[in-house]
Amino acid sequence: MRPISTIFPALSAVVAVQAAPHWPSLPSFQLFRRSATCETGQYLQSTAGVTYDQFSTVKDYAANGATTVTTNFQACIDFCDKQGSKCQAVVWVAAGQVNQTCYTKTSLSANPNFPTLITAYSAVKNSGATVCPGKGTNMQSSLPQKCETGQYVLATDGSVYDQVSTTKDYPAGGGAGTASVQTSMQACLDYCESLGPNKCAAVVWIFTGQSKQYCYPKTVTTSSGQMSSSLVGYSAVRSNSTNSCHGQGTNMVSLTTR
Repeated sequence: MRPISTIFPALSAVVAVQAAPHWPSLPSFQLFRRSATCETGQYLQSTAGVTYDQFSTVKDYAANGATTVTTNFQACIDFCDKQGSKCQAVVWVAAGQVNQTCYTKTSLSANPNFPTLITAYSAVKNSGATVCPGKGTNMQSSLPQKCETGQYVLATDGSVYDQVSTTKDYPAGGGAGTASVQTSMQACLDYCESLGPNKCAAVVWIFTGQSKQYCYPKTVTTSSGQMSSSLVGYSAVRSNSTNSCHGQGTNMVSLTTR
């Protein structure tokens, strides 16, 4: 008998194909993982690692959620974490109220800026942002963490200057701002704030004994000795670690106004 391939060549070809099927190769797909967004601005992180950005010392938000008394901003953003999706932003009032209070915000609706008589900070929860090496600025170390308990004076923006003295002097040091005529200790502090911490870390304000009332910005906070006995004035050092809190410490502003 002749082989089937010689009798039905077409059928033989079909059988061969069915016996040894050949599937066309599928295109290869490469899977891409979406990279997390690196935080590039000013931020803080909660204890759980959630990023809070849009850090501000003036911006308020309208919608209030839960509130709690906290002594630092870290505790405030941790409290926001616990509220889940009900908290989109936080405002922490550090000074100017009876208690240091954390206000959670349920939306990002704009509100008028903070009143000038309080010191407060705000930040927005950004769960999609990641802290990357060399990017962004962590503001945690720049936030005051405790209440001032000694004698102090305040700049208009609420910055605390303590170690108030009527005798102590400080050297100018390299990079200090130039002396400026100012008519009050608070005006002297405001001048210091306008220069920034690199050019002013302490002040000496002389209100008697010179032709004009001069404010001297200082970059060195180690005392260089006593003021000249022919001069009458005040000195104070900028505090980067304290707030003015209701009922604590002594605000010396009434004694430093001439």
